[in-house]
Amino acid sequence: MIIPDQTPALKMPSMTEQLDKERQVNTINVNGNILFIIY
Repeated sequence: MIIPDQTPALKMPSMTEQLDKERQVNTINVNGNILFIIY
C-alpha cells in the first residue's frame, strides 16, 4: 500500500523521467530524419 501523502513525491520523478525519455526519443528521431534526408 502506498501512503497518499507520499504519492505526489513518487509521481513527480516518474513524470520528469518520462519527459526526459520523450526528449531523447525526439532528438533521436530528428537526427534520424536528417541522416535519412542526407542519404
